[in-house]
Amino acid sequence: MRRRRRGEIYAIISRLIALRERYSGYCILVVDRSRVTGVKRLSLEVVRGLEGEYIVLEDGSMIPLHRVVGVEDRDGRLIWTRRVRGRSI
Repeated sequence: MRRRRRGEIYAIISRLIALRERYSGYCILVVDRSRVTGVKRLSLEVVRGLEGEYIVLEDGSMIPLHRVVGVEDRDGRLIWTRRVRGRSI
């Protein structure tokens, strides 16, 4: 069985967490089916770290990386979005 490579989003979130003070105000956008918009914004202040293919939050909950659909800067501009079948989400 081949070992799976870490993806681009893992590298981006890892950098955001490592340089948390520099990127304060940035948000990670994740799919949340319980919301009307379908997207939840997580500020870096609530993110504790990465474990494998999961984002670990301060409350201990874990969000799989495949649910991440974008990253916003402190001004609300998208700096990264997931591409699905050649389209941005």
